[in-house]
Order: sequence, then structure tokens, then C-alpha cells
Amino acid sequence: MSNDEREKMMLFLIERHEEVVADLSVLKDAQLRINTQIEKLNKVVFGLANQVSELVSKLKLQEEEDDWSGVVPRMPKNVKK
Repeated sequence: MSNDEREKMMLFLIERHEEVVADLSVLKDAQLRINTQIEKLNKVVFGLANQVSELVSKLKLQEEEDDWSGVVPRMPKNVKK
């Protein structure tokens, strides 16, 4: 391989290296944006899960109240002495 061919090969490799580094930079930026979106979605999901838990708790309390509403307390017997 002549010096001229080696220089051309080195220039080609340097250019390819720069392109690859630029592509990696774009991918890193995209990954950061994706991670940010995932964090936001996790917060939303956590908030929704809390709301669902609260609603389920309220529903259970309401069911318990409904169960008690059907029970009529007995009147105490008047005991005369």
C-alpha cells in the first residue's frame, strides 16, 4: 500500500469516526429525552395508582356502611323492677 493510499484510507477512517461519534451524540440525546419521558410517565402512573387506591378504599367503606344500613338495631326490653 502506497503512502497516498494510506493517507486516503486514514482520511476515510477519520471521517467515518466523526460520523459515528456524531450519531452516538444524537442517540445519547434521544436516550436522555426518553428517560425524561419515562420518569414523567412513572410519576403519572404512581399518581393514578394512588387515586385508584383511594377510590377502592372509599368504595370498601361505602360497602361496609351499606351492610350496616340494613341492620336494624333491637330496641332494649324495658325491664320493670
